[in-house]
Amino acid sequence: MSRKRGFGIYFVLVLALIWMCIANFSSKTEVTSTPEQFYQALEAGKVVSVVVSQNSEVPTGYLTVYCGEDKPDKIYFSDVNKAMERMVVAGFES
Repeated sequence: MSRKRGFGIYFVLVLALIWMCIANFSSKTEVTSTPEQFYQALEAGKVVSVVVSQNSEVPTGYLTVYCGEDKPDKIYFSDVNKAMERMVVAGFES
C-alpha cells in the first residue's frame, strides 16, 4: 500500500515539473532591457514597433518593444508618458 502512495507523489512532482517547463518556455515577452537601453535602441533606429500599456496607477506601465526579428522586450517605466514624449522627440512613428 505504501508503494502506491509513493508513486502518486512522484506523479505529482513530474506533472509539476512539466508544467513549470511549459510555463517557462511559452513566455512571449521578457523583461530583458532597461529604459536606458530602450532609449539607445530608439535613437539608433533599431525599434520597429512599440505597444504602450498603462497600469491603473497612471503614469506607470510598460512598453512591449519589438526590434526586428528578436523576441519582444517588456520594459517597465515609472512614467510611460515620458517614454512616449521621448519617442516623439526621436521621430518614432509606430
